[in-house]
Amino acid sequence: MAGIMIQTAVLIVAILAVQKLFGDRLHAYLRYGLWLLVVLRLMLPFNFLDSPLSMLQVAGTAVGLQEKTLQRYAAEDRADLSGQDAALDHAAAHIMTDHTAAGAAGEKNVVRQAERIGSLAEMADRVLPVVWLAGSVLVGGVLLFSHGRFLRRLRRSRICCTDGARDAAKNCHIPVYRVKSLETPCLAGVFRPAVYVGAELDRNSDYFRYAVTHEKVHCLHGDHLWALVRAALVTAYWFHPLVWVAAICSAKDGEIACDYGTIRRLRQDERIAYSEMLLAFAKGKRGRRCYPYGTMLRPRRSELKERIRRLVKNGSRGKVWAGTLAVFLMLVTAGCTFTGASADKADETVQPVASIQIETLTEEKQNETESRAGEASANPVKKPAAGEEADADSAEKRDETERGTDDVSENPGKAPANDERSDTENKAPQEEADAESDNVNIEGAGASAAGSEVFYAEPCEYTGISAAFGERINPVTQEVIRHEGIDYAAEKGTDIKAAADGVVYETGYSAEDGNYIVLLHANGDMTYYCHCQEIIARKDEEVTSGDKIATVGQTGMATGPHLHFALSRNGEFVDPQGYIN
Repeated sequence: MAGIMIQTAVLIVAILAVQKLFGDRLHAYLRYGLWLLVVLRLMLPFNFLDSPLSMLQVAGTAVGLQEKTLQRYAAEDRADLSGQDAALDHAAAHIMTDHTAAGAAGEKNVVRQAERIGSLAEMADRVLPVVWLAGSVLVGGVLLFSHGRFLRRLRRSRICCTDGARDAAKNCHIPVYRVKSLETPCLAGVFRPAVYVGAELDRNSDYFRYAVTHEKVHCLHGDHLWALVRAALVTAYWFHPLVWVAAICSAKDGEIACDYGTIRRLRQDERIAYSEMLLAFAKGKRGRRCYPYGTMLRPRRSELKERIRRLVKNGSRGKVWAGTLAVFLMLVTAGCTFTGASADKADETVQPVASIQIETLTEEKQNETESRAGEASANPVKKPAAGEEADADSAEKRDETERGTDDVSENPGKAPANDERSDTENKAPQEEADAESDNVNIEGAGASAAGSEVFYAEPCEYTGISAAFGERINPVTQEVIRHEGIDYAAEKGTDIKAAADGVVYETGYSAEDGNYIVLLHANGDMTYYCHCQEIIARKDEEVTSGDKIATVGQTGMATGPHLHFALSRNGEFVDPQGYIN
């Protein structure tokens, strides 16, 4: 399915690019017919054959290159590790053991990570179909409900119109009805389509004849059936944004093609009058289009300009060279989007990049562990010979001296020299004392910070609280958000005071908060002062409760002068009102 989504996206973008490239030089019917490729791609979610030009082949090649890059980096890391291992002293067997254990632990961590990702993938496989089905039911239900309600409205008040003005589409025998308060003529119905015209439109006018002809041409083109196909595809692929784009653009191109078919059935001197009719209907109420379940004559403003330009210039006929080149380009695109990659490349495309990384890391850890274990077995710690015993003892004692230990019980007869022993004995107690002192300082600081209580005062003089802590509607974006502070309404220039003793942690400007200043307090809390007019305190400056640090303003996203005051404790925003003394 992921491959089909990629191919569909490429196909839709290609069609839009071709239409933009050729513009009015592309025939109206050909422009509308290009969307048939998207319909076939979505309705036939399988590839017809394998091709080296397939988009899936290109995606598989990209994934393969990424995998090779990861493998190259892993090989370089293994080479670095091998060089470091070669420099180790093989006599220190416990170091080799520690490295082997670390490699095993790393391998277990990678395996656990892979299992965790695998469980998430399994959960996604179970959840995603449910989400897709729920979305399809919702979208399909909305479209079906709208269609049924619209048809009931039309059939409840329709009046058959058998006489009246002659329409030019004589070979399309469908009923025409007049409906009261219908904003614009439309074609509705799937199996029994009918043309509906507003009762306010004079049956003997040219506009009535143009409208009926336009809607009957829609019926001749089968646009009421294509509207049903669009609704079905949007329902099935509701999660793909480009499918919605394709549905809207194809409906617009259907109207352009219908304009061309209508003009062919009218006189050439009626082209301007037909354009004036489109302008007249475009000035009506901006109601909802019937694209999901039919067609409507009234154009949107985004497409009205193009339709009028084509009618005036007679550009819907198009150019032969433009149509030929567009067909060639779309055939090439279809060859890339309707074909699949070979079996191995398809597997590479479907395989997630995260799985490749996990497999590479797992293989790296396994190779590292095996190499270290092999070196340990190939270089066991040998018992020194009689003639080498003195040198070995001396080397062992030097190692013990460098590690800061004075345990020489294994070699009582070969103790270190006096100066070395004194340095070692003096160094170890000093390091222990320093470490103990550091621990005491850290623990004492943590205890004092956790046990100290800070009392906050109101940060400014205000006329009222315009917004409290909690959920509210943003006055600028009109979205429901979580308001993480208190808004004090005050006059511009009012002094903002530090709510408690602290240090200026940060000052700056943002598009949302305007000029702001943040204070860090002794217990780890942080207070925020936003939308300031002027920042007075400077960063790293120590302030006491009541010191002037800024002035009230209206900077950032603010509808009036006020101070946004917020308080965070343990990394989360809390209601400042509960902590103000």
